[in-house]
Amino acid sequence: MNSKNIAITAIFIALTYVTTFFSGQFIKSPVPGGYLNIGDAVIFISAILFGPLVGFLAGSIGSALSDASFAAYMFVPGTFVIKGLEGLIAGVVYKYLVRKPLHVSYSIMFIGFFTMIISLYVFYNVNYSDPIRNLSPIDYYYFAFPIGLIYSVLGVSSVFLSIRKSKYVKDIVILSAMIIAGSEMVLGYYLYELMIFGYIAIAEAPINITQASISILVAYFVVKSLGKYLRIY
Repeated sequence: MNSKNIAITAIFIALTYVTTFFSGQFIKSPVPGGYLNIGDAVIFISAILFGPLVGFLAGSIGSALSDASFAAYMFVPGTFVIKGLEGLIAGVVYKYLVRKPLHVSYSIMFIGFFTMIISLYVFYNVNYSDPIRNLSPIDYYYFAFPIGLIYSVLGVSSVFLSIRKSKYVKDIVILSAMIIAGSEMVLGYYLYELMIFGYIAIAEAPINITQASISILVAYFVVKSLGKYLRIY
């Protein structure tokens, strides 16, 4: 990593921290220490414009510092890993989708189909009254099925546009990378909070889904604007 990349990384770590901390002042989640923010938008922007390593460092360090500033110390280790992976995944998926959009699009499509099938199977076959398992239909069906549906739609759209060599392939590639990374963030926090708080963790899932959705929209338009100057769009 040369001095230019180090400077860019430091800037995005700072931007992630500032954006996460200040946008997190307004809406708190039902889970202690949780808050809605749009710091994910900066993570997506850094990962797509400057690569997965920058996205990982911006997401892990910048977001963890924000949690520490909110005194949400129990979230710091989880945030470091979850937000770091979010940036890493966004950068890696974008990188490979751009190179081989058709191959990766098929993978996304099949992951979506598989997720929907599994969620339907669990919904209709798991014994929810079993006190040992203590499972909830919401945790499996209403959480996993929409993600599978989104992946399926993205995959099918990307395959179709890739085959047609459409000018909108790049838009689908960018959105796919961010949605997949955002899904990791939502699922990651759900599992992390499940270990700490138990089944109250599901209460924050809508907050995190909203956060990811807003961040994806913000990042998409920023990437489209800046990408033209950086010659990636």
